[in-house]
Amino acid sequence: LTITTGARYDDHSLFGTAVSPKVAVVERLTDWLTARASYGRGFRAPDVGQLYYRFLNPTNLYQVIGNPHLEPERSNSWQVGVESRSGSRARVGLNLFHNDVTNLIQAVNLGMMTSSAQLAAVAAANDITPDFNVQLNRLLFLYENVARARTRGVELSGNYRIGQVARVSGTYAYVDAIDANTGAALSNRNSHQGTVRVDWTPIRYGIRANLRGAFYSSWIAGSTRSV
Repeated sequence: LTITTGARYDDHSLFGTAVSPKVAVVERLTDWLTARASYGRGFRAPDVGQLYYRFLNPTNLYQVIGNPHLEPERSNSWQVGVESRSGSRARVGLNLFHNDVTNLIQAVNLGMMTSSAQLAAVAAANDITPDFNVQLNRLLFLYENVARARTRGVELSGNYRIGQVARVSGTYAYVDAIDANTGAALSNRNSHQGTVRVDWTPIRYGIRANLRGAFYSSWIAGSTRSV
């Protein structure tokens, strides 16, 4: 049985201080089976781009602006999982996770800006100065805080050695991410994603080669919020 504890202290000039403790437990149940669990609190201040971004995409008809009124994200995270090994030939792992986040920073689609009056309404509703250089007839994305968000899901991973020169490995993750206040799905998050990799390392030739692939399910790019 192994127990690991720790803590991080943040002192931010804009957002004050935060202490983020964590604890993890790993138990070797048998020679081939290991169980683990962990808990941690998190703190993340918005970066400079999320606060003051002014981005205009010249080809894709959208624009993104920062929000100087953002609050830092704070989270509580739990994980529990097991891992099984068969010597050095095979390994498979299963991990369940649950995260509760307050003030999650999210790019929100405010819709197509079609008039100066609409821009003025956006500025007033979000307490942003009118001179934020937004162009008409383009989608407008604004960074905002989601008061309460929840993400949970499952992760699978594994690898298998084929002979002495090849190994196949892969991962899969399912994530259920919602706004905990409204129940609406969070945007820009794949419910399903994974990777596949094949490594070939013939010792006699002194070379290494690998083939990698990744897959992602569809996701919500953005839901329009009316001003």
